[in-house]
Amino acid sequence: MLHGIEMRVPYINKELIDYLDRIQPSQLFSKGQKWILKEILKKYGGQKFISRPKEGFGLPLGNWLFNRKASHLWEIFENKESVIFKYLEKEKFQLVADRHKRKSEDHGPLLWSILVLGHWLEKNFG
Repeated sequence: MLHGIEMRVPYINKELIDYLDRIQPSQLFSKGQKWILKEILKKYGGQKFISRPKEGFGLPLGNWLFNRKASHLWEIFENKESVIFKYLEKEKFQLVADRHKRKSEDHGPLLWSILVLGHWLEKNFG
């Protein structure tokens, strides 16, 4: 969590805020912190969301990485002398990247990590 980002969509619905303003604070938290939200979910068919475990927020890294606008990010991998290839076999990297580009396998998070590492190595040791 040291470098993580937690983001929640704020409840900015005016009707909800007006409703909550009319409830006494002692009643508002009498049954726990989220009981009102749970009651609203029940009322509108969201029962399955009440007790499910927390869920992470995934990024579409795979799509971003091979977007035309991101092609400049991959230029360091075109150089066979790039410092990243002291730690990574170019052929294996290319195989993973090709499979991802063909959309036969999703290696977005792995490729993102390699990309970041490659740029960091170039900046600091290249």
